[in-house]
Amino acid sequence: MKRTVCLALVLFLCLSASAIAGELVIVNSSVSVTALDPDALKNIYLGNKSQWSDGTRIIPVMLERGPAHESFIKNVVKKSLAQFSSYWQQAIFTGKGQPPQSFASEAELVSYVAKTKGAIGYIGPSTAHEGVKVIDQK
Repeated sequence: MKRTVCLALVLFLCLSASAIAGELVIVNSSVSVTALDPDALKNIYLGNKSQWSDGTRIIPVMLERGPAHESFIKNVVKKSLAQFSSYWQQAIFTGKGQPPQSFASEAELVSYVAKTKGAIGYIGPSTAHEGVKVIDQK
């Protein structure tokens, strides 16, 4: 019993530390942007901003689920998971857009961003991210 409680406490603390540390926003190395403010990130993930400053198409990608996904949608996009899903369902229904492609794992997301010009995504702070550029969140 004590072991289960201790294990649950450690898991909780790890997840809490991840949420506190925040997500890393990563982009393909071809993207010239070095920082984005929260409104720009929100607009990218809601489909309202579709080009980088040099005219390159922005290709946002996201995680299917998990602590980094939940935190990013809540803290950056400023929506609950249900609101975010509903937003994109309505956009699809009305023909106004498609949601960002989603990935089951952070490693898959990093790999896609690394090889896709104009791509942007987010990952947890402890995820390996070789081959991509981390940008500052103003």
